[in-house]
Amino acid sequence: MLKFEHPLYQLLNEEQDYDFFISEVVTGLHRIDSVYAENELSGFIHAFDYDVRTGSCETGIGIFPAENQRRGIGFRAYRLFLPAVFESWRLKSIFALTHPKNSGAIKLFDKLGFKKDTDVEDHGLRFRKFVLKSKDVRP
Repeated sequence: MLKFEHPLYQLLNEEQDYDFFISEVVTGLHRIDSVYAENELSGFIHAFDYDVRTGSCETGIGIFPAENQRRGIGFRAYRLFLPAVFESWRLKSIFALTHPKNSGAIKLFDKLGFKKDTDVEDHGLRFRKFVLKSKDVRP
């Protein structure tokens, strides 16, 4: 069983977090969901940096502890998450960045229908960019 929960309790601990919550989450520019597998918190999944000009945003996922990785939890979470984000934000595309040697993430994005785009540099680090277009979202 996989479910999501909005982690308000984590966002509202400090005034700065509250301001972030009001400016980004409430206005729909940042979506964060907790990922549960077998009724235990197993990670998070989020969409952020929405660009109204291009109709795109970035996504990321973290599955923990390490023994929960490579068990299909991230794949199942994205299969629920992506259609909802594409529909609610009316996205044209969503992208993800990962280290070029992160074979687990690369396989995940490929299985979800993301296409390898380019290698990009961010904060002095090199990442591989994967893009999923709205027409390629699999329910």
